[in-house]
Amino acid sequence: MHEIENLLAEIQQRTAAVQAASRRLVAETVVETIGGDLGELAVNGYGELVDISLEHDKLRYTTEKALGNQVVEALARAERRAAAVRQQALKARR
Repeated sequence: MHEIENLLAEIQQRTAAVQAASRRLVAETVVETIGGDLGELAVNGYGELVDISLEHDKLRYTTEKALGNQVVEALARAERRAAAVRQQALKARR
């Protein structure tokens, strides 16, 4: 019977650790600059876009296509950095 209780306690500890790591990743913010000093964007630790801030006075010097390309590139960089944050979180759990 103690074996089952110990196993249940271990499962509860691991579940709590996973939940805590998940909360940290949601709260984590990775900020990346948009090329051409057009602004910046932020993703959470899961790589989900949470904010875009544009420098409105600089937008007149770019085209829609160029802006779109810069945002996509910045988002890709931010997602890669968020993936590294997730990897660190996994290593810390072990």
